[in-house]
Order: sequence, then C-alpha cells, then structure tokens
Amino acid sequence: GLLAGRFLTGVGAGLANVVTPMYIAEISPAKLRGLFGTFYQLATCAGILLMYILGATVDWRVAAATGAVMGAAIAVVGQAGL
Repeated sequence: GLLAGRFLTGVGAGLANVVTPMYIAEISPAKLRGLFGTFYQLATCAGILLMYILGATVDWRVAAATGAVMGAAIAVVGQAGL
C-alpha cells in the first residue's frame, strides 16, 4: 500500500518535471521562454529547500500539512486563472 503509493507519487513527480518545462517552453513567447523556464526550476528548488528545512525543524505532521496547504493554494490560484 504505502510503498506503491510512494512509487506512484515519485513517477508522477518525475513525469511532471519533464512535461511541465516542455509545456512552458511551447506556450511562452520567444522573448520570455528562458525566464519562464528558469522560474519554474527555481520555484521547484525553493519548494524542496523549504520542505527540507521544515522537515528538520518541525514535526512531520506540520511539514505534511504545510505541503498540502501550499498545494491546495496553488490549485485554487491555477483554477482561478490568476
């Protein structure tokens, strides 16, 4: 159960990190393509760094809740088209 869930989550995250930059590059204007691609990578690394810091300083439940809230906020903003 848990191992399969972790495996599928890893596969999904890996696929997203391949497909998303390609999609961004395809829809971005040529003048802004590098900026948008770089911002995506920086945001990904900043999120990983934040979770490493939280994981080292707070209980795992707080870190998990923080990740869930941030993911939900991104989903809401994305659906609103902001």
